[in-house]
Amino acid sequence: MRYPVEVRLSQPQARPRMDSLQQVGAESLLRLNLWQLMTTEGLTGKGTDGELHITDLHVCTKPAGAHVIVPLDTLSLTEAERLTATMVRHTLDASVLLADWEIVHCGVKLDETLLGAAPERPDCGGSPLSVEPAPPERPPTPPDVMRQRLVVASLRPSPFPLHAFGFDPADPSGVDESTARLAAGAIQDIAFRATRHVLRDHRSLSLSRLADLDEMGVYGLLPAAYRRRYDASFSNWMVITVIDMAGRLGRLEWTPPANLAEALALHIIIATAQRKILHEKLTAEARVEPAFRALRAFAFDNDDHERLYTSAGDEGLDPVFEHMDVAPGGLVSWFAPGRYGHPYFIAQLGDRPTVFDEAADNDDDYNDAQLRAELDLDPANLFTLTDLAAVGIVEGTWQATSPAVQPEVPISKGDLWRVLCYHRHSAQRWFRSWCAKLGLDANSTVADLAAVHGGDLREPLQAFGGWLTDPTRSLPSGHTIGQLAGTSHGVFCDIVAHNLSTIVEHNRSGGLRHGLLVAAARGGLSRNRYGTPGWPSTVDLVAPMLTEPNHPDWGPHAAAHGGIAALLPVYADNEFSVVRDTLTAKPWRVDSATADCVVTALLTKLAATH
Repeated sequence: MRYPVEVRLSQPQARPRMDSLQQVGAESLLRLNLWQLMTTEGLTGKGTDGELHITDLHVCTKPAGAHVIVPLDTLSLTEAERLTATMVRHTLDASVLLADWEIVHCGVKLDETLLGAAPERPDCGGSPLSVEPAPPERPPTPPDVMRQRLVVASLRPSPFPLHAFGFDPADPSGVDESTARLAAGAIQDIAFRATRHVLRDHRSLSLSRLADLDEMGVYGLLPAAYRRRYDASFSNWMVITVIDMAGRLGRLEWTPPANLAEALALHIIIATAQRKILHEKLTAEARVEPAFRALRAFAFDNDDHERLYTSAGDEGLDPVFEHMDVAPGGLVSWFAPGRYGHPYFIAQLGDRPTVFDEAADNDDDYNDAQLRAELDLDPANLFTLTDLAAVGIVEGTWQATSPAVQPEVPISKGDLWRVLCYHRHSAQRWFRSWCAKLGLDANSTVADLAAVHGGDLREPLQAFGGWLTDPTRSLPSGHTIGQLAGTSHGVFCDIVAHNLSTIVEHNRSGGLRHGLLVAAARGGLSRNRYGTPGWPSTVDLVAPMLTEPNHPDWGPHAAAHGGIAALLPVYADNEFSVVRDTLTAKPWRVDSATADCVVTALLTKLAATH
């Protein structure tokens, strides 16, 4: 139901009363900012029969304050009043000039307007600016005027001379000078407007995650597959990129975009400039298309950014994994400094290390010998290597300190340990299943995999990344991946993509065996954890502690955990043997209390050895 909510505002008594010009300014601040906030939060009924117009928002000012009526469609009267008070307070605070104004009254006008009549307009009395109808739309600029405007704009300083648009006086069959000038002027015109549009987009995203991207001048033209990732945090970086790119288009020297974000900013400016010429009907598409095609060849040194606009649309696969080859670190890598990067991003990002760097520094023979000597494994066996590689990948991308687990999620340390064990086991099964689909088994070697697959790990690791980060996948703790990661799920995907891309890169530079050995060597560092050959002996070490609260291995650490006797479950005669077998084979199936005690025992043993 639509409720007309009446709001009366008052300025501090110590302030001098506003003159006519000040009242006009206050009315403009209130109307425009309040309407923008209503639009951002989706409270205008856009697309419905009852869609609101800015003129439905009644505002009039007086020397000592203002009177406002806000029509809102809500489920209850109370909700309408609460929303209106919140929006008006935010509008006042954001305006700065009216931040010290007070809301004297905020309530629904209980009169005949609730029965369907138009809401009564406030009595503006002597206000210099009564509520006015919507201003008439500005008539379109005549094509001749627009053409002249762009030709003048083409004379501004620019890094793109006319030959960048394909103009060659010696080639009459190429782009003519007038078309090249139109294209050059359109680039300058759009670059000037891009700064204003991106600041407006940034403000909308900063106010609310519900902002409509389709109505945004810049962010609405970014790759659609990543839309759920365009938030205030992303905007903090993108706004710098767009403004910097717009500034570079006003200088004479030119260097190609340093990263994907700069390339996207330039791509949007060029595409918008081309659409402007066609929308204004300044020339035929057949004439202007070659000019912008020549500009793209001149301005870009690759077309990686265009790959981001292509997506298979697989809902189970985050686009960061589909585009691992061009954006190996997910959305963050869009801003990687590159050769000519912005100083801000060089300071913020620089070289991003991965958990596999230490293993990658060693040659294959060294990693092979370490796995044989310390774990008594044969790295030539395919399943042996993929099992350990799966552990290495999970350990490197799913840690308690990872964005995969939000601090506010209520999960015990035991349940988190169960989740990690489950992931190691599931990852091993995933890789074995992939190998089985290729006709390989437990007796196959790495050379057999290279013979039937071709040696490129990119596609399987892309699919593995999608599985590992699937927000709908259920976990032994009762959570889903999406619930554990919360709003940081996108960041988690970026970290996983960054680590998997590192393995792909080592795979391409050193071969299939090298890529798997790098991941397996990382798994070898976790040789006493579940999923590695050393896990059964680890269970043998902690098992006695789980049945004896006075076991000497608890040592002084028992008191630090609030008393081990109160934590340990009481087992029947043969019950613990079943628990022990479960811990050895499928530890994620033990109950939460047992898991908590296992983690405490493992931490105690770890502290005793350091």
